[in-house]
Amino acid sequence: MQELKNSIYKVFLDINILLDYLIEEREGHSSAQRIMELSVDNKLISYTSPITLINIFYILRNQRTETERKEIIERFLEIFKL
Repeated sequence: MQELKNSIYKVFLDINILLDYLIEEREGHSSAQRIMELSVDNKLISYTSPITLINIFYILRNQRTETERKEIIERFLEIFKL
């Protein structure tokens, strides 16, 4: 991924990017991890949809506890704009 110039970019993160970030075995994990780092550092203004968060909560039900899934969603709500 190219380094970003001084401009701040707005990006929409769909469920695939977020699942790539959350599930290390997925092929796009390293790229998704970099996108998340840029989002946390406020170098990207990141958006996602409410339905994406609901779907992530559901999809991860066999891999994470309910408490873990709630923490993930809460953290995403701190980082992303809806």
